[in-house]
Amino acid sequence: METMDILKLGVKTAKKKALATVRKVNKIIEEIRYDIAVIKERDPAAKSELEVLFLYSGLHALLAYRVSHKLYVKKMHFSARSLLFLMKNTRSLFRLSAIYRVALIS
Repeated sequence: METMDILKLGVKTAKKKALATVRKVNKIIEEIRYDIAVIKERDPAAKSELEVLFLYSGLHALLAYRVSHKLYVKKMHFSARSLLFLMKNTRSLFRLSAIYRVALIS
């Protein structure tokens, strides 16, 4: 094969991978939008999509679980468990700071 043929194959492969990645990202965004819509529909206190996205710990737990599950399926067990551990403990820190009125960042 000539060098140009190899380069063309490389470009085609790169384009296919890029398109596949864009499709995956779009699917993830649609799933998050669906989850936010369901929460907003079922919780009368939810005022906006941004509020649900940033302030609802149930949504955060769901998203962390989904990422962790993907890692676990790819045999990245330590990363999967670490992610859930960090999510759990980060929530605990924020909860404690609210209870005791302690600033986490000075």
